[in-house]
Amino acid sequence: MTEKLPRVPKNLLYHLFFSVFPKNPPSSIVENYSSNAYIVTIIPQCTESYLTIGVDLGLNEVSSNNLIKFLSTKFARFLHSVGKASQDATSKTFKFVPLQDFTSNSDIDWSKSIPEIDQQLYSKYGLDDNEKAFIEKMIKPME
Repeated sequence: MTEKLPRVPKNLLYHLFFSVFPKNPPSSIVENYSSNAYIVTIIPQCTESYLTIGVDLGLNEVSSNNLIKFLSTKFARFLHSVGKASQDATSKTFKFVPLQDFTSNSDIDWSKSIPEIDQQLYSKYGLDDNEKAFIEKMIKPME
């Protein structure tokens, strides 16, 4: 007897399917996240070669794209690097990356460029000039 897959609730129509490839070297934090991100409308079954992000957030297509922008910021990539103790990139390595509101009600203006979103995040979390400079020095800009 074959098992049936669970039905996808309508409020989970969109979610982010994000490719990470766990065996990347630690420098993978500076890679272009957005080139490995996919928005899908089904819940795939996958190994830890891929992470699903946003499944339980009720994201739509716009908020999914805002999540991709957030993960492309130097701020998010730096905090992800803090959670990496090895070359593996599992869901646990995102433990220091704070959840955001990815809707139009957010305190972050997601229509801005990635560097402008970084500045908003630095302000939101009260980073001083030294902390901002450290992140800007350590994380390569997106291409």
